[in-house]
Amino acid sequence: MVKISQLMKVIIEQESAIILGRGGNRIFAGNKQGLNVRFVAPLDGRVKNIAALRKISTVDAERLIQKTDEEREEFHKNYFNEDINDSSNFDACFNTSSLTQENICKTIALMSDEKQKSG
Repeated sequence: MVKISQLMKVIIEQESAIILGRGGNRIFAGNKQGLNVRFVAPLDGRVKNIAALRKISTVDAERLIQKTDEEREEFHKNYFNEDINDSSNFDACFNTSSLTQENICKTIALMSDEKQKSG
């Protein structure tokens, strides 16, 4: 994990970046620059999306999602000793079933502007 976190830190020192997953919110906790954002989607929507993207059955998609979720949860327990569902280390948490992509993007842009002004 040390190598991953060091690589992430080098990347953001050199240029703007979006870090997806792998504990970026924990690695950059307290960083005055950037935002830690979490997206949550209901299982049924995730199953439909994965089935369509991978061209697999919904049963296979649900199995894949459950396996991935278990692996992600184990990763967070092993490296950060935390519950993956703890949203306290995020600046914002969005439920994708209740907000449009446009509203999410606008909100993130506003939050980013505010953070830059205050930082």
